[in-house]
Amino acid sequence: MTPAKQKAALQGVSTIATKIYEVVPIAEAWDSRRIAGALTQVTRAHETAVSLAQRCGVHRNTVAEHTAILEAALMGTRQRSGELDAAFARIDALLREAGIVTDETHEQAA
Repeated sequence: MTPAKQKAALQGVSTIATKIYEVVPIAEAWDSRRIAGALTQVTRAHETAVSLAQRCGVHRNTVAEHTAILEAALMGTRQRSGELDAAFARIDALLREAGIVTDETHEQAA
């Protein structure tokens, strides 16, 4: 979806619907508990950073922009995986190579 189509699709929807759209990967089916958990993490971290910044005299838009940049880098976007995804994939590969973690379907077949 192009940025223009995305913006048009999100016009007139509630703030919470926009946040859900930003948090939930479009290619995955998430249940309501997982969506709520992801929203809680994003919202709490963002609100805490903004309130802290205001107490320190930093403009809230600066904090919001930097938070968005960090979240995109760590958590990724719909188009690109984040650094945390890469780290988890590497950990998974190392654990599988060491034989600490195995594929359950592979074990059952053997």
